[in-house]
Amino acid sequence: MQPTSPHLPEVVSAREESLVVLDSRLRVLHARDRRRDAVAALEDVVPPWAVLQVQEAARRSLAGTQEAVLVETNGPGAALAVTASPVHSHEGDVVATIVVLRQEPAAISAPGADADVPRRALLLSLGRTAAPVVVVRAPSGYGKTTLLRQWDASDPRPFAWATLGPEHDDPEVLSGTIAAALAAAAGMPRKGRRLGVEAFLAREGAPSQVLVLDDAHHLTAGGALGMVERIAGDLPEGSRMVLASRRELDGAVARLIRSVPVLHIGPEDLCMSASEGRALFEARGLRVPDDVSIVGFDDLPEARWSSPPLTTVRQPLSEMGALAARTVLRLAQGERIESMRLELATELVVRDSTTALVSSPV
Repeated sequence: MQPTSPHLPEVVSAREESLVVLDSRLRVLHARDRRRDAVAALEDVVPPWAVLQVQEAARRSLAGTQEAVLVETNGPGAALAVTASPVHSHEGDVVATIVVLRQEPAAISAPGADADVPRRALLLSLGRTAAPVVVVRAPSGYGKTTLLRQWDASDPRPFAWATLGPEHDDPEVLSGTIAAALAAAAGMPRKGRRLGVEAFLAREGAPSQVLVLDDAHHLTAGGALGMVERIAGDLPEGSRMVLASRRELDGAVARLIRSVPVLHIGPEDLCMSASEGRALFEARGLRVPDDVSIVGFDDLPEARWSSPPLTTVRQPLSEMGALAARTVLRLAQGERIESMRLELATELVVRDSTTALVSSPV
C-alpha cells in the first residue's frame, strides 16, 4: 500500500509518539502527531511497511480487545510498537479506537535469542503469594514482562493483559482498556452496556484471575490512579493485580501499596543467579566457562552452591568494620586522621565459572 501524502512518513523518534483516533471504518477522527500539525490519513504517520499490521491491530481493537504488537521491518532500522485501545459509548458499544505508535530499537537476532530462562524461584514466589497486589519495578531490559509471561504460562488462572501508554492517564480510556482485557481473558463478547471493571471482577461465578497492568509508570493523573486503587481494593478472593513499572509508583498507587499486602519484586530480585546466567548463555550457544566467564561480588554463601560455583570478589568485611570503629574512636578523642580515604585489599576467589586464573581453584 502506498501512502497518500507526497512524502514517505518516518518512524517517530524514540522520545516521541504519534496518536491517531480511528472510527469503525478506519477513518481518522483525530490525530496528534508531534512531527506535524495535522494528519489527514493513517498512511501519513505510519511507515508503508507497517500500514497493514497497524490496520489489523485497529480492526481487532474495534472488535473490543486491547491490542499491542511490535511491527518489524525486513530491512535495517527501528521497529514500531503499536497499541490500539477500544473506545466505548455510554451503551458499551465500541465506536472508535485509539492507536499509539512508538519507535523501538531494532532487535539483533542471535542463535537462541528467543530462548527464555525460567525464573523458577520468582515463579514460585508469585504462585504462592497471598498478597492481592504484585509490584514489579525495574528499568527497561530487566525482564519484567518476560517474567510475567512465564507466570501466565505456568498459572491455571486466566491472565488479563493491558499494556498501558500515556493515553491511559484518561480514566475513560483506562477503564475501557481494562474492561476489554478482562472480557477477552474470560472469553466474553463486548456487546451492550459494559459492566464497571470492579463489578466485572466480582460478578457471580467469576473465576480468580490475574490482571496485569504493564508499563504502569504511564499512570500519573489522579483519576487513573484512583481507579487502580479502587480495583485493587475490591479484588475478589484469589485474584491478583500486577503493576509492572519502570520507576517508583506514586500518588494513589503508593497509598495502596502502604495499605494492602503487596509482593515487591525489584531490580535486585530480577538479577539472574549464576545458574540462570549460565542457562541464558548456553541457550545462545555459549558455554560457561569455555566461551564466557561469570564473576560475582561479595562472595556470598550462594556463590558456592550455584552451578557452576561462582568466581567472586571477597571483601575484608571484618577488617573494614574494625577499622571504621577505630577511626570513630580516634575522631572522638580529638586525634587527627591522616586520610579520610582508606583502601583495603580485596581477594579474588576463583571457582568454576571462569577460566583458570590461578593454578588451583578455591
